[in-house]
Amino acid sequence: PKGTVLRCNAAAFQTFGFAPRELLGKNVTLIMPATVGEKHDGFLQQYQRNRKSNIVDKTREVTAVKKGGERFLGQLTVKELTDDSGATDCFIGYFKDLTPNLQISQT
Repeated sequence: PKGTVLRCNAAAFQTFGFAPRELLGKNVTLIMPATVGEKHDGFLQQYQRNRKSNIVDKTREVTAVKKGGERFLGQLTVKELTDDSGATDCFIGYFKDLTPNLQISQT
Protein backbone atom coordinates (compact mmCIF):
# COMPACT_ATOMS: atom_id res chain seq x y z
CA PRO A 1 0.00 0.00 0.00
CA LYS A 2 1.28 3.39 -0.98
CA GLY A 3 -1.61 5.60 0.05
CA THR A 4 -3.20 5.59 -3.41
CA VAL A 5 -6.94 6.30 -3.54
CA LEU A 6 -8.46 3.30 -5.32
CA ARG A 7 -12.17 3.90 -4.74
CA CYS A 8 -14.46 6.53 -3.27
CA ASN A 9 -18.18 6.87 -2.92
CA ALA A 10 -20.09 9.90 -4.19
CA ALA A 11 -20.23 11.42 -0.69
CA ALA A 12 -16.42 11.49 -0.53
CA PHE A 13 -16.18 13.42 -3.78
CA GLN A 14 -18.83 15.86 -2.54
CA THR A 15 -17.22 16.27 0.89
CA PHE A 16 -13.74 17.00 -0.44
CA GLY A 17 -14.81 18.81 -3.64
CA PHE A 18 -12.82 16.65 -6.04
CA ALA A 19 -14.07 15.05 -9.23
CA PRO A 20 -13.34 11.31 -9.43
CA ARG A 21 -10.55 11.83 -12.00
CA GLU A 22 -8.85 14.30 -9.63
CA LEU A 23 -8.73 11.92 -6.67
CA LEU A 24 -8.72 8.35 -7.93
CA GLY A 25 -5.20 7.05 -8.49
CA LYS A 26 -3.71 9.91 -6.46
CA ASN A 27 -2.15 9.81 -3.00
CA VAL A 28 -4.56 10.27 -0.12
CA THR A 29 -2.31 13.09 1.12
CA LEU A 30 -4.31 15.38 -1.21
CA ILE A 31 -6.96 15.59 1.50
CA MET A 32 -4.53 16.11 4.42
CA PRO A 33 -2.81 19.21 5.73
CA ALA A 34 0.75 19.35 4.32
CA THR A 35 2.32 18.83 7.75
CA VAL A 36 0.52 15.49 8.08
CA GLY A 37 0.72 14.49 4.44
CA GLU A 38 4.49 14.77 4.26
CA LYS A 39 4.76 12.12 7.00
CA HIS A 40 2.02 9.81 5.72
CA ASP A 41 4.09 7.48 3.53
CA GLY A 42 6.58 7.08 6.39
CA PHE A 43 3.72 6.10 8.70
CA LEU A 44 2.67 3.42 6.20
CA GLN A 45 6.20 2.06 5.94
CA GLN A 46 6.61 2.01 9.71
CA TYR A 47 3.32 0.17 10.12
CA GLN A 48 4.42 -2.41 7.54
CA ARG A 49 7.58 -3.05 9.59
CA ASN A 50 6.26 -3.24 13.14
CA ARG A 51 2.43 -3.40 12.88
CA LYS A 52 2.10 -0.64 15.50
CA SER A 53 -0.19 2.28 14.77
CA ASN A 54 -2.09 5.09 16.42
CA ILE A 55 -4.49 5.13 13.48
CA VAL A 56 -5.34 1.61 12.23
CA ASP A 57 -8.44 0.20 13.95
CA LYS A 58 -9.05 3.45 15.81
CA THR A 59 -11.44 6.36 15.32
CA ARG A 60 -10.13 9.86 15.81
CA GLU A 61 -10.80 13.47 14.95
CA VAL A 62 -8.58 14.84 12.20
CA THR A 63 -8.22 17.97 10.13
CA ALA A 64 -8.92 17.37 6.45
CA VAL A 65 -8.48 19.61 3.42
CA LYS A 66 -10.95 20.30 0.62
CA LYS A 67 -9.91 20.85 -2.99
CA GLY A 68 -9.87 24.63 -2.53
CA GLY A 69 -7.61 24.37 0.53
CA GLU A 70 -10.31 24.86 3.16
CA ARG A 71 -9.55 22.90 6.32
CA PHE A 72 -12.33 21.22 8.25
CA LEU A 73 -12.78 18.78 11.10
CA GLY A 74 -13.72 15.18 10.49
CA GLN A 75 -13.81 11.80 12.12
CA LEU A 76 -11.56 9.15 10.56
CA THR A 77 -11.52 5.40 11.04
CA VAL A 78 -8.91 3.34 9.18
CA LYS A 79 -9.24 -0.41 8.74
CA GLU A 80 -6.69 -2.78 7.27
CA LEU A 81 -7.65 -5.52 4.84
CA THR A 82 -5.26 -8.45 4.64
CA ASP A 83 -4.82 -11.31 2.23
CA ASP A 84 -4.93 -14.99 3.24
CA SER A 85 -1.30 -14.87 4.40
CA GLY A 86 -1.95 -11.89 6.67
CA ALA A 87 -0.11 -9.39 4.47
CA THR A 88 -1.69 -5.99 4.02
CA ASP A 89 -3.85 -5.88 0.92
CA CYS A 90 -5.12 -2.33 1.40
CA PHE A 91 -6.46 0.16 3.92
CA ILE A 92 -9.98 1.53 4.00
CA GLY A 93 -10.67 4.95 5.44
CA TYR A 94 -14.10 5.92 6.69
CA PHE A 95 -14.45 9.68 6.99
CA LYS A 96 -17.29 11.70 8.49
CA ASP A 97 -17.45 15.47 8.08
CA LEU A 98 -18.06 16.95 11.55
CA THR A 99 -18.84 20.44 10.25
CA PRO A 100 -22.65 19.98 10.50
CA ASN A 101 -22.25 18.84 14.14
CA LEU A 102 -20.13 21.91 14.94
CA GLN A 103 -22.66 24.26 13.36
CA ILE A 104 -25.50 22.77 15.42
CA SER A 105 -23.55 22.99 18.69
CA GLN A 106 -22.63 26.63 18.03
CA THR A 107 -26.26 27.77 17.65
